[in-house]
Amino acid sequence: VRVSSCCEVLDLDKGVDERLVRLGRQQTLEFAVELTAVEIDLGEQRLSRRQQMQPPDAAVVMREAAIDACVAVQARQTLDETRFLLDLAARYPFIAGVVGWVDLRAPDLDDQLAELSSHHKLAGFRHIVQAEPDDFLLGEVFGRGVTKLERYGFAYDILIYPRQLPAAIDFAAALPAQRLVLDHLGKPDIRGN
Repeated sequence: VRVSSCCEVLDLDKGVDERLVRLGRQQTLEFAVELTAVEIDLGEQRLSRRQQMQPPDAAVVMREAAIDACVAVQARQTLDETRFLLDLAARYPFIAGVVGWVDLRAPDLDDQLAELSSHHKLAGFRHIVQAEPDDFLLGEVFGRGVTKLERYGFAYDILIYPRQLPAAIDFAAALPAQRLVLDHLGKPDIRGN
């Protein structure tokens, strides 16, 4: 079975912050491997990653590429979008999981997580930290919210820019039991700019 968005543990090599190497040896960190190319070459058909598709359209493209399943990941920080993605996952079996959003600083977070935990395809949550100050992950209220995810078996996806990696390393080190996913490998500067 091929899945379009998968997780794997990477070997940490030279040039990586030594704290990340030590952390990688102490706990399992999962890294989301996602397609970041502007176009995916499917022979005669070219698909722009900005092209909007409905699930039946995506199923055709996935089948042609020999991809059996995908994970729907939130792009907007709203509960409405999380519920929309969960509804799609319930209707389309090839959507194997959902990474949604919930306000991890909300006073009623426990109630929201209890309600959302009834969705068996909900894998975890993310906050678009790349749009926040560099030390956002280290906020006490936010961190307390993330610690509540473990009790439900939810992962937390870390969506950051490279400049936020030091805070992300400290964040991960403070949460040894929490399953974490580093989205887009931390968005390294692959163009070398």
